[in-house]
Amino acid sequence: MLTSFLLATALSIDPLALGRMQWAGPAGGLVVAAPHGGFDLDTDEMARQAALLAGAGYLLASGYRTHEHPWNVNRPTAGVGLAPDAEARTPEAARVFDGYMARLDALHPALYVELHGNSRPESAGAIEVAAKGIPLAALIALQADFKRRLTGFPAGCPRLPLAIEGLQPIHYHAEGAKQGGAFARLPHALQLEIPRAGRQDPRWRSVYASALGASLYRLSLGSRAF
Repeated sequence: MLTSFLLATALSIDPLALGRMQWAGPAGGLVVAAPHGGFDLDTDEMARQAALLAGAGYLLASGYRTHEHPWNVNRPTAGVGLAPDAEARTPEAARVFDGYMARLDALHPALYVELHGNSRPESAGAIEVAAKGIPLAALIALQADFKRRLTGFPAGCPRLPLAIEGLQPIHYHAEGAKQGGAFARLPHALQLEIPRAGRQDPRWRSVYASALGASLYRLSLGSRAF
């Protein structure tokens, strides 16, 4: 049985046809994105919820990053768990990236935020936040605002604080996106790496989506002054 990647190669199917992108919301403000929907489980639904609750725009890409064709979507490369210089630059990955950026450009974000998921045990206790173009004072304020929201979470909900690049040690730094992807083209961007505990139970996913959306919207209000 041919995989979708082999089908795309053999039949010259446009790589964009192997997944789907959804986007909506007001342009020029906060945009919450999930470039690895279906691979980083539940991040697309979480991004949609966060954006809708915050009155923000969203951009969701699902089905493009798989084990058969591991396109990165937010940059013109393919590969999973590789250093940026080890990722493969392919025409198919570039095509998907170009399609993603065309939709992102239409939303013209003042603040662009990507939601990702990971199952790394060492990163299970916090939401790691990598940043580009955002002052440290604004990141400290974001961290404090989200911490206040954590105190109001319902009983039984895991409490995952934000671990901010430059303030706490983190593992995920969005290096590929910063070097040659979406982050390189945008003035203000964040990557949030959300452990399973904050996204896979639908009860807690909604709690986190609401709190993150509110904290990110508050941050976005000052993004034009960065």
